Amino acid sequence: MSDAESMHPVSILSPGHIELQETHHIDKDPNYFGDLAVDYILDAVTKEFEAYDLRPLYRYIPHQQDVIAYRQATLLDLSSASLSIPVRNFAAAMIRVRALKELAKKCFNKYQAAAYILAAINKYCASVRALETGLAAANPKSEGLQALLAALHDYIISPSFEELAQGAMHHRTVLDTIRYTVLIHEGSVTVREFVEEPDYNTTIAQFFARFQQGDETSHGEKPARDLYMGNVQNRILDGVAQLNPEVFSALSAFVEKQSNFIDPILSRFEREVQFYLAWLAFTDRLATTGLEFSLPRLITDYRIGARAGFDLALAEKLRAEEGKIVTNDFYLDGAERIFVVSGPNQGGKTTFARMIGQMHYFANLGLTVPGCDVRLKFFDRIFTHFEREEALTTLHGKLYDDLTRIHAILESATADSLIILNEIFNSTALKDALFLADAVLRRIIKLGALGVCVTFMDELATLGPETVSVTSMVEPDNPAKRSFRVVRRPADGLAYALSIAKKYGVTYERLKERLA
Repeated sequence: MSDAESMHPVSILSPGHIELQETHHIDKDPNYFGDLAVDYILDAVTKEFEAYDLRPLYRYIPHQQDVIAYRQATLLDLSSASLSIPVRNFAAAMIRVRALKELAKKCFNKYQAAAYILAAINKYCASVRALETGLAAANPKSEGLQALLAALHDYIISPSFEELAQGAMHHRTVLDTIRYTVLIHEGSVTVREFVEEPDYNTTIAQFFARFQQGDETSHGEKPARDLYMGNVQNRILDGVAQLNPEVFSALSAFVEKQSNFIDPILSRFEREVQFYLAWLAFTDRLATTGLEFSLPRLITDYRIGARAGFDLALAEKLRAEEGKIVTNDFYLDGAERIFVVSGPNQGGKTTFARMIGQMHYFANLGLTVPGCDVRLKFFDRIFTHFEREEALTTLHGKLYDDLTRIHAILESATADSLIILNEIFNSTALKDALFLADAVLRRIIKLGALGVCVTFMDELATLGPETVSVTSMVEPDNPAKRSFRVVRRPADGLAYALSIAKKYGVTYERLKERLA
């Protein structure tokens, strides 16, 4: 099928006419994937979809509001069973189509290979028609699926598709009418024209019916184990072809002409739609545990917020372990643009920071995110600085590495960036750490970027109206037990101090025991 005869260019990831080649291919995960556990999340999302190579699609952020809205509408459509069922059926049929094509490549007998290609073409044509019928009945509202439906309709009524579909059906019908006689005598096999003889099939079936147990099973299409024909089968097939030269010659010419029968736009659609279906499968699994997802509203100011947000990576891990995750609310108001997160160790501070980053990342991909009533920033880039082990292969210390990395972030970030800092400068003395962290946050404030800073330095929460203090909490009746709630409240250091005291055995109770 030539390019001129293919479907109209259409993508369900980007609006407007696009080129057929891949435009969103990114070979490598961004550096912040590991810090935010996005790599772990995408491993879970794409686990059952390896055949479609979805990772590059999830790496590409469009950075265009209209593209994000386009994707949100498509995802909303595909969330309904009336639309997802015909799409999933089409994808399943295409898997079978490609399997038949692969079987044809492995055949030694050219006529057997032609039969597999013919079966693939018939399967393809039927699945294309079923997809068009299913989409039309579901009446999609999104621009992407409406464009696909219109292109499908034009494709199906095009002369090239008619030639493909009718040609394949014709050759299948002709093959089904061929009848022949095989004579096997003393090791000799002879194929000749069909001679009318008694049909013993019915007689034999009636005789053995008395021994049948259970219902007769229909196996449908021949399994792959029938691929390798023996010498006798090959001779029989070649003999049948010699008796019907015009039929098999026409079949060979047809499958050769239609060797590239799968339309590239439909191949693109089959892959692109998995971008949505894989995400829906992932979020549906988490939703069974009672967690909520919603389409966020992307804003250009800083008044972000959400109810019942959570860390996707932790939620997936706890789902597998049958655990329960704690959700958290958050918001920024007025001049606020930086969360300063403090509290005891292992209390959920880093989880909160990762949650903010994850939600922004997937929201800007045009996907649903954890929580409800979600407002998130439309950003240009994400920057993260999480603690790393000191590299023994260099002569530089950990502080030098921290300063170098943060300097690179501040040089590249803009007012539309998201910057997430986790426990910065904790390798140096408190006085020096506070001085450096203060300077970094003031630089971020001057930039106008949105930020999250996880820290043990409470003083950073009161730099100005741009910073807001959020604290990971402990259980009121048991300060040593974390609640994993992160709430807006002034940082007082008490929960952290108690945690440290317990860690080093200097709580009031322990001191009394030791003195006694």
